[in-house]
Amino acid sequence: MKRAPFLLIWLVAIQIMNMQVVTGQAHRKTKHHTKIKSYVFPTLPKNAKSVAGFVPKGWKIKDTVTGDLNNDKAADLVMILECRQRIAEHGEDTHPRILMIAFNAGNHYELKLQHNTFILRSREIYDADPYRDITISKGVLGIHFDLLHDGEDELVYMVGYQMNDFYLIGATRRSRSNGGYERSSDFNFSSRKYIYKSSFPNGYSRAHRIKKKSLPPHVLKKLSEITEPLTWEVFGDEVI
Repeated sequence: MKRAPFLLIWLVAIQIMNMQVVTGQAHRKTKHHTKIKSYVFPTLPKNAKSVAGFVPKGWKIKDTVTGDLNNDKAADLVMILECRQRIAEHGEDTHPRILMIAFNAGNHYELKLQHNTFILRSREIYDADPYRDITISKGVLGIHFDLLHDGEDELVYMVGYQMNDFYLIGATRRSRSNGGYERSSDFNFSSRKYIYKSSFPNGYSRAHRIKKKSLPPHVLKKLSEITEPLTWEVFGDEVI
């Protein structure tokens, strides 16, 4: 009879432990279900009869340019699309952007490239919107960025259509610090030539330096293989 209270206490303790386990499992399940999902970009249509036909709901055209990219004497289409809604990217709210390229097929356009990460967005690390513009000249697409942060950092990417895809055929990076130091790196991936120039104050004159070298063979990269600007380490400390 004296052991009955002890048995009762033991049974109550087991019940409390079981309730804690169940509660912990429920808490973990709740945390799992409330996990924030990454943003899913819309898939652009393969064909459209007009420019507006490529613009998804909730998006807008930020920039557009036309010109012959595949040497068929027809004006092709390049657009920068921007989401109207602010979305969490890189730990902060931005407006996602899409680079799209479509070829002129007579009575409609055919989508040839959708790149969801190459066009930089406005972010806190930049003093202003890093995107400048897109151009088409002599069949080559130019993509321009200005990274204003404690000086100037200009990026120009040259994209050409060859071997049934879009390749980065050239790139130039020009930087200028607030102290007057200037440098530029010019890459020609088609001819495999690289030229580096630097200039910095030296009394009342300026000291200049020029360095040239040959790029390694098979250096051509598809634009789709480059996730973002300044992520490709071509060699040494040269990143574009």
